[in-house]
Amino acid sequence: MGTIEHLRCQRGALIFLTPLVISAIVLLMVLALDGARLFMLKSELQSQANAAAGAASSESKTCGGDNVSPERMLDRALAGARVQGFESEAGSLTIEPGKLELKNDGTLIFRPTGIDRSDSALAVIRRSEPISRILPDLFGSIDLEVNAAMRKQVVGTLSAAGSTASIDDGLLGYLIGALLGENNYTLDIGDLDSLENSLLTVGELLRVADVDSLEDLLPLNGDHLALAVRDVAGHSSPVGELANDLLSAAGVETVVIGDLIHTSGNVSVPENTSIRAYDLLVGLAISAARDQQTLSGEPISVNAPFEDLGLPFIDEINEREVELSIVINQPPTIAIGRARQDGNGVWETRFHAADIGLEMKALYQQTGGKEEGVLLPGVRYTFLETPLSLAIALGGGSGELVAAKCARGVGNSVTLVADIRRAPAVLGTGILDGAGEFQLERQIKSLTLTTSILGLEQPLADVDIEYTVLGSITVPGERRVFDDYKLNCTGDSCRVTDFSNAEDAEEAVDARLEPVVHDINITLIDDEAVDEPDETVLEDALRTLVEEGLSPTVEAVGYNMLNVLVKPTAESLGISFGGVQVSVDAARQSGTQLVENVEIINQ
Repeated sequence: MGTIEHLRCQRGALIFLTPLVISAIVLLMVLALDGARLFMLKSELQSQANAAAGAASSESKTCGGDNVSPERMLDRALAGARVQGFESEAGSLTIEPGKLELKNDGTLIFRPTGIDRSDSALAVIRRSEPISRILPDLFGSIDLEVNAAMRKQVVGTLSAAGSTASIDDGLLGYLIGALLGENNYTLDIGDLDSLENSLLTVGELLRVADVDSLEDLLPLNGDHLALAVRDVAGHSSPVGELANDLLSAAGVETVVIGDLIHTSGNVSVPENTSIRAYDLLVGLAISAARDQQTLSGEPISVNAPFEDLGLPFIDEINEREVELSIVINQPPTIAIGRARQDGNGVWETRFHAADIGLEMKALYQQTGGKEEGVLLPGVRYTFLETPLSLAIALGGGSGELVAAKCARGVGNSVTLVADIRRAPAVLGTGILDGAGEFQLERQIKSLTLTTSILGLEQPLADVDIEYTVLGSITVPGERRVFDDYKLNCTGDSCRVTDFSNAEDAEEAVDARLEPVVHDINITLIDDEAVDEPDETVLEDALRTLVEEGLSPTVEAVGYNMLNVLVKPTAESLGISFGGVQVSVDAARQSGTQLVENVEIINQ
């Protein structure tokens, strides 16, 4: 009886527990299904965030071109997310521009920066979802949030080293000769194209210099650079020959490579980035010349035979008497980097043209116009050969990479945009001080006065006319677009070169050369040679002569010196007077970096 009673009790317990067990099993099945659903939903949201971040990063400052904005970034992100099924009525998408940074432990973090400092975009998708679709009131809702950050950027190589300079039959050769202690320097090659078109990759230089990154190369000295260039190019090549010659120049070992190559921020420079060997070596030569100049405290004298350089001299200037000195304030630079601003609102990728001043001394003989004539009845004048001291502060130029547009879709071209400025240039009678600043100095134009007594010419007076010629230019900056640069391009055909402001600057100088006569000094030789040797009468007559004949002549002196001496001389050094030569030598679109659920650092 006891056993039967016991079975009856168990049957009663099972009747009571079975519904509970079945309910628990059903509930667990529901939760498992809802868990799988939520997991799949979060994966879908992650895919949508990834797509949104990828699309938005195409509008970052380093990839989106010249007209990026948070609004454009958000529009692109929404379009990308919707392709992956994002529905704005079911959730929210926010986009924030910023940059990906590397922590000490090697992980990447995202730091919001604003659009002008961005190289990445952060996409965050938030959505409130019922924990259970079957029993929504029982379990309530859960807030899902996913994020993704993606970086896209173009790394450009821009140079303002002025590669129109010629080493053979040009003043650059004489400048290098001054470094080497030679009267003249030429390369024993028939064609300089092999030098001017030689490209070196960053990876080649790193391997030969035995360093791991471009950042490790920059603190090294110029002799390390010359050795690396020579070994990469080959000792017998034109590039290797010039590099080898520069190794013997005083001052090369004191040049820091970082003065010639600038990299922006902590950008990782691809090893296949190309650098023009010519620009590197010319920058190295000019930097070494600057250090020699600093050590001696004197401008660099260039003993160039101007009569053999093919410059278009006019008859009034004796080219055999021209003396040239060069004052170097800043060497040209090569910049490698991306288009974005740093924390101080300064563009990261900046480049400079050579800031060079010229001092030229020449003899000017007036051969036309009023070289001689009658000043007063019985008084004749004759102009004498005039020594000229002319100074030209070329000013240099600078620029920044302000925008870059990535290749998209099946396209293979990128666009780089640079703001280019020309520093004020000054041309006139004077000198350059130790800082390379122009100092106006008066020049003296001499003539003699004679009178005729009984048919014989007799000296009456010596006259010195003090004058100056001054011209200056300030050309506004402008924006230049280097469009359709092929990413897979190799060789010299890839190079895109532009002269900025050259024509406008030349016209400005030509129009603003101002001759000024400051004083006329008369020294009478015989005050009884004529009836009225009154100095006031002579001076008034001389001023009339100056106004009618000499003033245009003085202006012509400045004009001729500009067009006959300054412009050809500057171009022979690779400088366009009044213009800045900028070239894009390479562009690389670095691989995209995607980080899911990235750590966000707001401070």
